[in-house]
Amino acid sequence: MVLETVFPTEIWVNYDHQCIVNNESLAEIIIRRSLNESSRKLTNVGGWQSSDDLTEDGQFTDLVTYVAQNFNSVYKHNNYIEKLRVVIDNMWANVNNHKDFNMAHLHPNSDWSFTYYVKVTEDSGDIVFCDPRLRRIMNVQDDILQDYNNKSQHSTYSVSPLNGRLIIFPSYLEHFVEPNLTQETRISISGNIRYEKI
Repeated sequence: MVLETVFPTEIWVNYDHQCIVNNESLAEIIIRRSLNESSRKLTNVGGWQSSDDLTEDGQFTDLVTYVAQNFNSVYKHNNYIEKLRVVIDNMWANVNNHKDFNMAHLHPNSDWSFTYYVKVTEDSGDIVFCDPRLRRIMNVQDDILQDYNNKSQHSTYSVSPLNGRLIIFPSYLEHFVEPNLTQETRISISGNIRYEKI
């Protein structure tokens, strides 16, 4: 028998110890904004979410560059055409305090999305991705599995936050953020990427 893995979903995760992004500086900027600006109310239950214009703020230039550099791997792997401009369309900050979380959602009108962790601790809330194969929920087989070593059997897939960790995923992939079970502030930045033909 030959195994053919079809309809795969890519989730790209990177952690760079020598990342060009200054997380301490970004955390201070975001906390300052959260004290002076009202929160958007989209998927966040509690917490604070900035406007989605951080790409226009020069204080976030290093992060924009870092995301673009990492997206090169996605670009090459997917064999995209050469005459394609990759645009980080928008970007926003999220601040989740004790018990704050984000409801399940996806990111319309974009091709790829990302999350970058600025300031997190253990148990501050994993990002959880949901199986996009809608028809699979007709017969979820969790009760007959020995374990979850086979990722193709998962109905959800979690990634724990880590300071400096970047996750890039397809915008159609539904996801949510678990409640922050700590007393520490959880700070992340999310955004969307789209293509433009040149």
